[in-house]
Amino acid sequence: RGLDQFGFRALLRRHRIDDALHATERAVVQRLRRLRRRLCELRRQLAATDAARQLIQKDLDLRNAALDAATTNFLIIDVRQADKTIAYVNRAFATQHGYGHPQELIGHSIAIVAANANLSETPETVDRTLAQGQTLRMEAEVTRRDGTKFWAGVTTSALRNANGEVTHHVALSADITARRESERR
Repeated sequence: RGLDQFGFRALLRRHRIDDALHATERAVVQRLRRLRRRLCELRRQLAATDAARQLIQKDLDLRNAALDAATTNFLIIDVRQADKTIAYVNRAFATQHGYGHPQELIGHSIAIVAANANLSETPETVDRTLAQGQTLRMEAEVTRRDGTKFWAGVTTSALRNANGEVTHHVALSADITARRESERR
């Protein structure tokens, strides 16, 4: 009781609590500093990622503009879909086939175009050649949307994913009607 009359126990308890509070405060401050540093690092990474994304987007925009400006017909077919969906066509392709805008074809089955084409190769030959990873060159008499006909020279290649599976076919074509007519004469 002698020591307690001066309140030493209470003082000792208060010092322990103060020490514990100071230690907790130091730990919280250190943790906040680490979190601030991590936040700054993440902001730098985000800025770098955003800058890279913007460069990639500019590159894609340039490629899309080039494909849309090209006079060669360009078509991408997603062969993973049972109906072989048209993934992309450029303006030249849409116009050549009698459509006002590429969006009229994108998302539809290739049958919308193939049904109006008389190919120089059978569908089985086309599928087999492309499945083997070979490029296929052929000619087709195509009927436009308005019923008029033209001849197209078509070159088609298979695109493979990282696993080597064929996922898309890419076809380039050009109107060869004038050449075919001159050969016929």
